[in-house]
Amino acid sequence: MKFFSHFDIDNSSKCITFFLNGHQGGPGAFYGVLDLFKGDLVSVPYPGHQADYMSYEKVTGIEDYVGSCIDFIRKRSRGYESVSLAGYSMGGALSVIISSLIPVEKVILFAPALSLREREVTGKEAQAEINPRLKAMCDDEDLEVIRFYSRTHENTVLEKIIKKACECEGDFSSGIAFLGKKDPVIDCDKAESVLKKLAFPVVISSDSTHAILYDEGTPFIRKCLEGYFNSRN
Repeated sequence: MKFFSHFDIDNSSKCITFFLNGHQGGPGAFYGVLDLFKGDLVSVPYPGHQADYMSYEKVTGIEDYVGSCIDFIRKRSRGYESVSLAGYSMGGALSVIISSLIPVEKVILFAPALSLREREVTGKEAQAEINPRLKAMCDDEDLEVIRFYSRTHENTVLEKIIKKACECEGDFSSGIAFLGKKDPVIDCDKAESVLKKLAFPVVISSDSTHAILYDEGTPFIRKCLEGYFNSRN
């Protein structure tokens, strides 16, 4: 298994999985299950994120995300026999949209952002619920950046991505989706309804929050994901 940044890739394996992270995170969200995936593993960069944060203000719509991701995946999947997507949170919604536009073998979703809970929270509060260590890790300047993301991104582009994903059609029965019953961000029941419409097999963890791959429910998620992979070998 190899885990590549978006700068490094080769074709040493026949299968490749592209990982799409959440809108305020990075590929580290998947570290809790990376060892269960086979083949080459590649993190998909978003425009205006991480190393490209200076161009964030140029991100004006859903096309900036979908188009950029599809271009990246097409270029880097050449030579592979099997292409799969794994998406977390916003990356889960993007995975649904992308896989409805280009052929992929399977789609694996973790806490996909298909329905946000109806409540008003600040960026700081939302992130504190996702990652309790945030307050200790961030200074005031960092938290102001998070508030900026929450105001400009979560309430505009993310909502459009969710709406587009919920409008998608197709049979995703070859994939699997994981939801957390204690998720403070995603409405588990409504997200499950959307996933069932798309024929996704759905696993709900009673102990999982939005940090579904590094919280108390993670061992259960790992066990189910391992069973999913074994059933397809």
